Amino acid sequence: MCAVPNEVALNKEAQRLEFLGIKYIIFKEPDIGNQATAAATEPIDINTRKKLKRLKLWTADKCCIEST
Repeated sequence: MCAVPNEVALNKEAQRLEFLGIKYIIFKEPDIGNQATAAATEPIDINTRKKLKRLKLWTADKCCIEST
């Protein structure tokens, strides 16, 4: 699981996934105005995974999602 700082960054990463040809789905949280809070990808192979290595891993102590 990777982390991004906010919804704008999440949408930017979703655009990058689309550019790379990786199928994904965005989860929008109905309790907070349908804000995009997560994205899940299809299973990806090792070569595709390397293209995403710049993303930082999510950790509970550094949860960084904020409203926009």
